[in-house]
Amino acid sequence: GADALAPGDIAVLVRSAYEGRELRRVLAARGVSAVSVERDGVFVSEEARALEQLLRAVLNPRDRELARLALASSLVGHSYREIEAITQGEDAWAAWSDVLLELHEIWQRKGFLTMFRRMLRAMGIAGVLSRADLPERRLTNLLHLGELLQQASKAHTGMQALVAWYRKQCDQPVTEEMELRLESDEALVRIATIHSSKGLQYPVVFAPYLWSCRTCDKKGLVSFHLDGQASLDAGSDALDQHWAIAERERLAEDIRLAYVALTRAQSALYVVWGRAGVLPGHAGHTALGYLLHPHRRADEWGSELPNAFAGLASLTPDLERLAAAAAGDIRVAPLPLEASRAVLERSPPVKLAARPFKGHIAADWRVASFSALTRDVHSGPTPLREDSGEASGGDLALRFPAGSHVGSYLHLLLERLDFEDDVTRQVLAHSAEIAARFNLDHDRVGADAAALLDRVVHTPLDGAGLQLARIASSRRLNELEFDLATASVDIGSLNDLLNDAAGEPLPPLAVEDFQGMVTGVIDLVFEHAGRYYIADYKSNFLGSQFSAYTPAGLSAAVYQRRYDLQYLLYTLALHRFLDARLPGYDYERHFGGVYYLFLRGMRPETGPGCGVYSHRPAHATVERLNAQIFHWTTEDRP
Repeated sequence: GADALAPGDIAVLVRSAYEGRELRRVLAARGVSAVSVERDGVFVSEEARALEQLLRAVLNPRDRELARLALASSLVGHSYREIEAITQGEDAWAAWSDVLLELHEIWQRKGFLTMFRRMLRAMGIAGVLSRADLPERRLTNLLHLGELLQQASKAHTGMQALVAWYRKQCDQPVTEEMELRLESDEALVRIATIHSSKGLQYPVVFAPYLWSCRTCDKKGLVSFHLDGQASLDAGSDALDQHWAIAERERLAEDIRLAYVALTRAQSALYVVWGRAGVLPGHAGHTALGYLLHPHRRADEWGSELPNAFAGLASLTPDLERLAAAAAGDIRVAPLPLEASRAVLERSPPVKLAARPFKGHIAADWRVASFSALTRDVHSGPTPLREDSGEASGGDLALRFPAGSHVGSYLHLLLERLDFEDDVTRQVLAHSAEIAARFNLDHDRVGADAAALLDRVVHTPLDGAGLQLARIASSRRLNELEFDLATASVDIGSLNDLLNDAAGEPLPPLAVEDFQGMVTGVIDLVFEHAGRYYIADYKSNFLGSQFSAYTPAGLSAAVYQRRYDLQYLLYTLALHRFLDARLPGYDYERHFGGVYYLFLRGMRPETGPGCGVYSHRPAHATVERLNAQIFHWTTEDRP
């Protein structure tokens, strides 16, 4: 009348979590569902690592590197060929970027949980997991992570803070709420580490790995105890003696673990055993070898590695004597054929060699940018701050801290602003959230940043009174990314074009000719009175007097830093963008020009005469750049 054996009655004991994962994959391939029952944390699961890749990309949707890494997330399930097709295809990459941007905006406006649910649908994650191994476990892990993140979002406000918290959990001890969970776990074969099975009992136990051990390595640090003191030997004259002590201590610990494994079964225990060379590893040096073949005492080992098989022609006599002494409780049998094939009938390892590469890799193909093209151009000395960066009695714009981190801070504030709303209130709120991210103290810089950007937004950009404050959010695009494809770029021809456009010789670009892509990001594109404009924010410190930000000073700064190339690239990108999307587009009628806004020099009372550099490249120059440098023709247009 005994109950039939069920999967949940069976436990498989392993030495490490790695062995458990590998065993679970093998069992799953044979239709046997199993679950790890040790206290693994959900934050160390494969799903946790894959979700982190997606969260970092959603947090920074314009970071191309993070966007590419997210494509490789196992939650998305793309093959290498699919990843290549997306990264190389303009439409496919734009679609992927749009997904990340949409999720970023949802996270900002509606919170983490709404974004998480949208991400599951938009990326088809449930379908991806359903086609993978252990789909129920993996989906449960992912939903569990989402639940923990939602709970944490109440205490860690802001997207950046939540992702930082999430990454930190990977290094934290496992708590009860972080343990893996699944309601159907009790009905599955259980896989547990020997250490975690202490004090537990299972009806049937398999111990398939007791024939293996990890011996001490003489080539590394040898850890042992001498006179009760923990010691390390890095290669002393007594290394052999200390190594023998370490091996005895290792064997003693293995015996303790073997005792645990061999005493967990209530009804039946299955142990795998064999001679070294038949089974891989160091079988003769294991605890099981010492227990089953006790022919040498520990005090006889000296400096040699204890080997249970030394001098034994066959293991059978020892095993048969043990079975006879057990009066029928122990039976010795060969491994079943299917199980033994994996270890006894291994094919010789295949010798692999790389196939000779006979193709051609274009050494001049690369992804370039404005920074890469101008890296060798000398931009002139940077003016010294009279106050060495500390607050002084001068104007707030001229005493404001300098540095690339400050520029990034001001750019992000401007990106987040609604220009038509109360700028001061918005800047103070956003600065309190993001200042620390740029290593800035909000209490020290927040008020000045609010005053500075309020000036910027209300400074007239032209004689007609155009201001950013008059640009509605619906009529602007922040951070417009572009990729300009080119068959080849002749740097000499590009230098000639730039000199002709400037009307004077300029410091030449010194990079090599190339083909590939030119990429960039335009700070702001906006529409006003039917015309489209480019605005680029510059936080450069040009001098401690406002006279440095007059038209003459700005013109000199533009050409020194080769912003003339930058705004021509921006103009060409917007020109192509409008040509492809705006019905009846005409450059002369629709393109308004470029504004380079040097933030420190802008004040409403001085208008466009200070801090504002404006230019409208000639249509002929743009078309020459388009055709001669980037080889774009009317036939290329969609």
